[in-house]
This record gives sequence, structure tokens and C-alpha cells, in this order.
Amino acid sequence: MRPATLLALGLGLVQARPPSLASAHPAVSSDKPPADDSGATLASRSPDWPCKRAAPKWKADIRADTNRDGRVSIKDDSDVDGKANWTETRGALFLANIADSNRRCLNLLGKDLDKLMHCNDSSDNVQRAPERMARIRTVPMHGLGASAFGRITVSNDTARRFVRIFRPGSSGSDWNIVEGDSASFSPKELKEGLMLGIDARDTRKHGVWDGKVTVTLTVEDGGKRSTDSVMLRVAPVLTHHHLQPIEAVYVPSHDDSTMRGISEQIRNLLKLAKIPAAVKEVSTRHTWIQDLFESAYMSIPGPNHTDITLRVMVEAELQRVGSDREAETLTFVDFRKEGFAAVQYWDDGKPGRSFGHMGNFETIPPYEHKGRKYPAGRLVIGGPRGDEAGDRHEPPLGFHYFQAQETQDPILLHSTWLSVGHVDEFIHFLPAETPRRWSVMVSDPRAGMQLLKDIQDRGLVPYRTIWPTVGSLLASEEFRRDNKIASKAIDANIATLKEETGITDGEIFRVPALYSRSLPHASREPKMMADVPQANSRHEQRSHPSNRLHDHGTVERRGGTITVTAYLPGAINGLVVGKSQYLSPKPWGPVIGDTDVFEKAIKEAFAKAKFNVTFVDDWTVHEAHGEIHCATNTLREMKKNWWTM
Repeated sequence: MRPATLLALGLGLVQARPPSLASAHPAVSSDKPPADDSGATLASRSPDWPCKRAAPKWKADIRADTNRDGRVSIKDDSDVDGKANWTETRGALFLANIADSNRRCLNLLGKDLDKLMHCNDSSDNVQRAPERMARIRTVPMHGLGASAFGRITVSNDTARRFVRIFRPGSSGSDWNIVEGDSASFSPKELKEGLMLGIDARDTRKHGVWDGKVTVTLTVEDGGKRSTDSVMLRVAPVLTHHHLQPIEAVYVPSHDDSTMRGISEQIRNLLKLAKIPAAVKEVSTRHTWIQDLFESAYMSIPGPNHTDITLRVMVEAELQRVGSDREAETLTFVDFRKEGFAAVQYWDDGKPGRSFGHMGNFETIPPYEHKGRKYPAGRLVIGGPRGDEAGDRHEPPLGFHYFQAQETQDPILLHSTWLSVGHVDEFIHFLPAETPRRWSVMVSDPRAGMQLLKDIQDRGLVPYRTIWPTVGSLLASEEFRRDNKIASKAIDANIATLKEETGITDGEIFRVPALYSRSLPHASREPKMMADVPQANSRHEQRSHPSNRLHDHGTVERRGGTITVTAYLPGAINGLVVGKSQYLSPKPWGPVIGDTDVFEKAIKEAFAKAKFNVTFVDDWTVHEAHGEIHCATNTLREMKKNWWTM
């Protein structure tokens, strides 16, 4: 028998029978014998047909880390069962090897940013980070003749575009790509057993590649053939949740008093929580570094109970304005290096929308509900209700990207009622000392309105209020309607979370908040409020923004729908530090005596969740429709063993 023809396509090799062999073995035939289980032809090829030729004593056997224990076992059958299929609980994993280990791609800086973005450790056929390859092995084969040879093939055209397979080089320390004629393995190599490495050129992507690949070993000797296959899948890109300890906090390198104050309080809380994390300044003109990128990661089982990991900075879906490509520069130039990859999942020809900013992506910690396990947690992403239509009412492209990762199957929450439209404006997930290990904090406009009503009902005269008077706020039909809009939307989102996670009312903590259609204009001259006494030595705050008159007249609309934003600085939009500390925007609410009634209520709400609150003035950030969370970003410990609950 002559060997089957092999066609080199891309990375792998596709098996193709010559016409004479294909016609000799039709799919259904009563007078021609089929092939045996090993792929060897039957005795129709020999004079003594119909007797079956003896099956070869050797058998192809290729394996990967199917049981996910960090090693490929060839001495027992622990990696055999189910190796040809892949499930969420069993099946080998490998990484997208897309960092820039020696930063060679920076040679393209200033020349072509698009080419720089497509450059990475796996953008050619050189192996620059072998420590991030997963291993594939073959069981040693005995009884092969001198003319025997083996081939490694990859399942289909799509997989061949995205997968690289390597064999050890002659020096033993380098690796050569398995491609074209070099895919042939000698009898000596097959007898010793092959040790191969595999990595990917990209991550899973919606409508492009699901990350799966079947790798096949074909061995031929003297007209006999045996094949065996193993399936692997590229690991998902996973986002961090608040049960993972902070390793670094990023802040913009703005030399202004607000950001200096925020940075200093973060350092204080990290020290208080005994967290050895650094506050790192990011060189950017943008304040909203939460929106520019999402710090994510990939990991697979490694040897000796270790993990093989890669950080992945996911670029936000931002609209480019002229030459402004800040997010791309930050993720692909500043962050990408050894151990740090960067990903752009969206079509750069499509304008970015606020929904695609990473402040609109939050992660629920791990849980199990209705028979489904989410060992790496689960994403919540803001977007439209099902009955909404139009460009603004389409989910962000990131929703589809993270759907393709599957492990953190995202939940779509309704956020089009917000002017900016981000979920971090009304919800947060906190660590908790409960069986679930986490709780939910949500903004509560009803509680915020009730605080104002209590002041009015008790006949109290606050020193400071955010609008001309508490009475004027409560008398405003527009203001009341705005907070009803917010309350109704938040109620619907809580119902969604209950359905999707099983969270109960006892695990949901409500933080007083107020929403309106517009924010103050800091350019206005400060004026004393009607029910506020003249400033004195104890409360000399005329120049503070909290004493400025607010423009409450402009109605913001998106597609005919009224949208609102946080009226007071939103406590929910803060920073979780450790298991018990929370940095909250100072609300600048009405003051009775020496007590800010909103500060007091916010502290009480977080205390129920076993968290201590520290307030910091972020008023100038708030005026720009953001808060502390929007102006910071974090790097967290990469969760181990996400592949097990």
C-alpha cells in the first residue's frame, strides 16, 4: 500500500486519499471490504482475500492533559477517557500565546499602530515563550519497521489558522514549528514517544473560532496504518471578581487635588487592610481608566500543582476621534510585555459606544445555581431591555466576546435608563463571610428620597443641601419622576439577578442614592441656599462645589427615552479594598448638626455587609459623570483552578 497523500495547509496537514484508493473503498459495498478499526485495509489488497490481514501490533496513541491535573500521563489511562471530546469539566486546555515577551513589537511604535497591535509572541512561527505551551505526548510505539513514519495533523482550516504545534529542536532547548515536510516523524522518534507543544495565535472569538482543535497522529508502516486523536480547547479569557486579592491599583497620572486625594486614600486603605499592593500611575490624558481596559487573564493546569498563566488586558470598545487612540496605546504599548497580553475584540471600523466601555462590565464571584456552576464567577454587562431597539439598544460587542468564552456566560442587565449606561453606577459585588461568600450592594433611590422626606417631616433645617432646598427637591415633579425611573429599573435588575444567581433579599444591601437628568455646572457663581445659614468659621464652604446652585433644567434623551445620572456622588461607584474596606465618594448630602445624613446612612448600609467605609472627595470627577471606580482600575490575583468549582 502506498501512503495516503498529505497536503500541507497552513499549520497542519490534511489527509487526502488518492482517487484510486478512494474509489476502492466506497461508503457502502457488498463485494469490497472496508477498513479495519485501526485504519489498515482488509485482505482485498492481498491474494488470500477474504481473510483479514492481521492488525498491526503497534497502535497510534496521542494524549494531552485531558483530566487537567497538569501533566500528560502515558503510563496509565488517566488521560484516555473522553480525550477525543471536550466538555466544561474534562478536556485538555492550552493558552493563546499573545504577550510580547521581549517587547520586539515596540520596534513598530511610531510607524504603524495597527501592525504593532497584530504583532505578538505568536504572530509568526517562532516560539518565544515555550513555558506557556501546553504539552501533547504520544505513547512509545514498538515493533515499527525502518520505513515507518508518523504525521501530526490539525482538524480543520479554522483551527490551522489559529493553532501552532511545535517539536523539540536539535539543541533540546529550542522548538521548531510542525509544518509542511517537517511534520514527518521517524521510527526512532515514534519508538521513543513524541513530546510536542501547542499554543494559539488568538483567543476565542464570537463568529470566528470557538477555540477547539483536534490533533491527530497518523502512523504508517508497510501498508498498515493507525490513527488516534485528542481534542483540546484554548482557555477562556476571564475577568476578575472581588474575592481575588488586589495586586495593584491603577490611577491616572493627573496632577490635580482630586486624584491626589483619591490615590492617598487608596494607599491608606491598602495599608489598613494589610494588602501589599502598589498604587501605580498610568500615563494617560483620560480620567476614566476603568473604561479604557479590563484586566483579565487566562490560565491552565501546570506541572506540580502549579498554573500556567497569562494576564490579558482587554481593550475597550472606544470610538476613535482623529488620532486619539489612547486605549490601544495603553493596552498594546504600555501594558503588553512578558506575561501581559492585549486583546482587541471589536471591529475597529465600528464606532465605539459607552456600553462598550469597561466600567459597564462587572463580575459576580463564583457560585452555583440551578445545576450550573460558575467557578470563575459570571459577568454582568449593561445593555437594553428585550423590547428596546436601535443602535443604542444593542448589547455591547463585548457581550458577544465574553459569551464566546462561555465560562463566565454574561448576564445582560438593563442600563439604558442611565445617561452613561454603565452597571457600576448602580451595582457592586462585595466579599462576604457567608456560605455564598459574596453579597450585592445596590443603589436605592427610594431610600435616598426617604432621607429627604425625613428631614422635611421633622422640620429640620440642614446646613448644606445639593439643590436650593430639600423642600424644592421634594416638590419637583421632574425630580420625583427621575427617581421613580431609577427605582423601577433597579428593581427589574435585582429580579434578574435573583433569577440568575439565587441571591436572596437578605444578601442584598441597599445604599441610599438620588438620580436626576442633569448634573451641576461648576462654572456657575456660588450662591447661598434658601434654607442654609450664612457660612461661618465652622462651615466656611462657600467656594466648595456643594454650595453651588445646580442647573436642573436640561433633559437628556436617547432615542426619545429620558435618561438619568447620579445626582449626589454615587456611593455604589467606589472601590472594594480587601474583605472589609470600601472607598466611597463623599456624597455631600444635607448636614444636620455636624452629620451628613447621607454619609451616615451609607455607612450603616455597608456595615450590614461587614464593610467599613472611608469617604473621599471626588466632586470634580462626579461633575464629569463619573466617580472613584470610573477613575481607577485594578490588577488582581489570578484565580487558581477555575476549571474546578
